[in-house]
Amino acid sequence: MPPNTTEKHIQENIVELLKSLGFEYIPPNKIDSFKEKRSDIKLTKILKSQLEKLNSFIYKGKRYKFTPNTIDRAIKDIDIFISENLGEVNQKISEMLWYGKSYEQFLDDGSKRSFSFKFIDLKDISNNHLPLLRSL
Repeated sequence: MPPNTTEKHIQENIVELLKSLGFEYIPPNKIDSFKEKRSDIKLTKILKSQLEKLNSFIYKGKRYKFTPNTIDRAIKDIDIFISENLGEVNQKISEMLWYGKSYEQFLDDGSKRSFSFKFIDLKDISNNHLPLLRSL
């Protein structure tokens, strides 16, 4: 008997494989609960939570979290690219994900400094939250 190679069967097998590698499968009927707006193409609630978890900086020996405004700005920085051509979008998003970006923060002593901000933890990939969505 030949193997089942229907698109649905292949997709189910891929979902199971990725789940075994640490991806969190989000079924289609739950996707909207992770968005801020139904029209969003990204899962903003997961993204915001993950960026808060991954990012902090040390200033004068003390660890600080980035402000909620900085987290929101980082999320918007990803959105800006959608109006450009696909090749440029792909390159800019890849660079942001790979290299991160710097964001200014106002500090307790009244100064303002830039600190590195990452979108993915490349040093310890287990720190990343990997949602998996299946196309309908």
